[in-house]
Amino acid sequence: MVTLAGGHPPAAVACPRPTWASSDRGTLAAGRFADVVVFDPATIADRATFEKPHQYAVGMRHVFVNGVAVLKDGEHTGALPGRALKGPGATAGH
Repeated sequence: MVTLAGGHPPAAVACPRPTWASSDRGTLAAGRFADVVVFDPATIADRATFEKPHQYAVGMRHVFVNGVAVLKDGEHTGALPGRALKGPGATAGH
């Protein structure tokens, strides 16, 4: 888990990626694939418990997956732009 204090500085626009990942991922630039999360650090919290594991976190404002808004003003847009990435250990059909 990364704390807010230990996370990337606001100017950071790229994260390390696995060596098997495509070079068009993880950088905020035209024609690339990256995810962006916008949240309020004063209100973000996980509401899930062992008794009720399917609870949404609060404080999330916007989430973009591959440049498509998935969460807008805290509400799911219905968009499902993500795709599974498989590494070198993946087997056919899995």
